[in-house]
Amino acid sequence: MEWNFADAVTRQDVIDDAVTSIETLALSFFALFGDPAGNMADIAARQLVSLKPLEYAMATLGREAAEAVGRSYLMRHPQLTASFSQALIEFQQGASLPTALGHMARDLATLAFIHDLDLTGQD
Repeated sequence: MEWNFADAVTRQDVIDDAVTSIETLALSFFALFGDPAGNMADIAARQLVSLKPLEYAMATLGREAAEAVGRSYLMRHPQLTASFSQALIEFQQGASLPTALGHMARDLATLAFIHDLDLTGQD
C-alpha cells in the first residue's frame, strides 16, 4: 500500500482511503489478539500439527493453558508419548537441547523442559 499525500487536491481522498484500509486490514488483525482464550479454542478445534499453539498459550494465557495444550496434543498423538518421555529424561539428565526443529516429540520435550511444563499430568 502506498499513499501520496503531497497533492492538496486529492489529499482528503487519499486520507480516507488510508483510514479505510487501516480499519479493515490492520485493526481487524489486531482484534484477533483481544481474545486469547477464544483463539486457543479455535486452534484446538482445528487440531493443528504444530507447536505454535503451545507457544501461543504459554505467551498469552500462562503455564496451565500451555500444559493443557501439550497434554491434549500428546493424547491425540499417543505414538509420540514414549519418544517425548525419553527426550525429556535426557534433557533432565543434561543432554544438549536440539538446535533444529523437526522431530515433534523431541521438540515438544524441549519446550516442556525449557518452560518446566508438566505435560504428563503426573506432577
